[in-house]
Amino acid sequence: PIDPSQYESPGSHGGWPVPLYLDSRANRGRPFDVTMAPASIQPFLSDCANRTGIDAGAFFIGALGAISGLCSDNIKLQPKLLDTRWRVHPSIWPIGVGNSSSGKTPGILEAMQFVQTIDIECEKANIRARLDHIFELEKYDDAKRAARKSNSPRPEAPDPAEIKQYWIDKATPEGVENALVTTRKLVWFMDEWSGLVNGIDRYSASGKGSGGREFVLSLYNGGPGKKTLSGGNSMIPNKSAVLCGGITPSAMQKIGAELEADGLLQRTFICMVRDMQGGRDAKPDAAAYATLERIVHTLVEAHGETCLRMSKDAFIVYQDFCSEVLWLMKREENAPMNSHLGKWAGMAPRMMLIYHLTELAAHGRQPLHGDEISEQTASQVCRLFLDWELSHLREFWYDLMGGSKSAGTEFAMIAARFILARTNFDEPEPELSLRDIYSGYSGKTGRWTLMKPWERKEAFSMLEYSGWCVPKNDARNKDGLPLTLLINPRIGTIMAEDITREKARRAVVNKDLLELRLAREREREAGEDN
Repeated sequence: PIDPSQYESPGSHGGWPVPLYLDSRANRGRPFDVTMAPASIQPFLSDCANRTGIDAGAFFIGALGAISGLCSDNIKLQPKLLDTRWRVHPSIWPIGVGNSSSGKTPGILEAMQFVQTIDIECEKANIRARLDHIFELEKYDDAKRAARKSNSPRPEAPDPAEIKQYWIDKATPEGVENALVTTRKLVWFMDEWSGLVNGIDRYSASGKGSGGREFVLSLYNGGPGKKTLSGGNSMIPNKSAVLCGGITPSAMQKIGAELEADGLLQRTFICMVRDMQGGRDAKPDAAAYATLERIVHTLVEAHGETCLRMSKDAFIVYQDFCSEVLWLMKREENAPMNSHLGKWAGMAPRMMLIYHLTELAAHGRQPLHGDEISEQTASQVCRLFLDWELSHLREFWYDLMGGSKSAGTEFAMIAARFILARTNFDEPEPELSLRDIYSGYSGKTGRWTLMKPWERKEAFSMLEYSGWCVPKNDARNKDGLPLTLLINPRIGTIMAEDITREKARRAVVNKDLLELRLAREREREAGEDN
């Protein structure tokens, strides 16, 4: 396993990353770089990951779910400069996919505990509010009877009890709908996300939908709603919830085959949680925890309608991001992956708004009408999606849900073996030409020509984001591929270390086999009875 903390470590190799191993699951999500998170929660993420050995991505999606669930939907962002009709609210659905021993649940819950604490504090006030409402209803019934006897106008009914809730788990869609009648937004946490999918009715063979599924999908966009029953109607001020939780790969594969492409998975922000590494025994960073606590309490206190905008520089960054995503979609033949990328045009502005509100809350500030998203925030979020989340979606849709290697993946693994065989790692800057690599593609250049352009680009993108090589210069061929590649010199070092370890392992095995052989020969010697 690769230590994520070493992924971007500079040193004697000029800042080259530790290359990731390419195996049958070649689309590996990149290790989470805490500098991609809002600056105010970076100490919290680093402290948790270093102490526990759990993937920092698990702590990030937990913090993202907690902060997103507490951000008021009354605060919106206008992503475009002139279009005033389209506005987004701060809601993201983060899901962690990892093995049961990866630590994803404690990682996600580490930040969620702040939401639980606030919810427990509110429940005390809710009990009092319910009792007061019952008392007001009794007074209302008495007033109605008195008005009926005296033929007086009917009195006004008391307003519903003001119930505040922020956290809910082990709930059905109907239970969440009932809770949203009296509250404006919820964090809906699921320890095993497959329980949600198994709990709502799926599309039948005839293609008819169900109310449960439709309701869950509607929670992503928020807005007012109405609950209609035989006994009457109940208005829902804001039908919005942040779905957050984890799921094991085997459970995801099982339910994935039954899910229709209705956008449920495409609405999620996926993190492929890596298995735990060795942590260290150290005191938690009290200042980092205090900052996160200040953030969540400041977000809870937000009220009033507020609309933010993008600065001109941030809008340019966002437009470039949308162009890059559109380019990816045009070359993406995996339909569910394509649909997931299509959600990014609206998901990225939501994330920008969450980042902006997080930084304000860290300093105890509330947003003001007309505040602008900075270019730095826009660039940070776009980097998060293109440099990190894209690799996790590829692992999710290609390897986990797809179950087979594409032509680009196959070529990347063959090219990696060619790099190991043909590169002179004793050179200061080892390099190989594109012609050398694909001419050695199993000795059959025809297989290269049969590949689609997007598959060729996928192959070299995989090698690049796995830390194997980078383009030497801007020289490209007609497919946009670099003509010359600089090879990561750390590959040679790691390969030499692997060879040394393998020799040592074989020496131990050979010694054990020799001792076993000698022992068996001694047992066969005449005259021994043991």
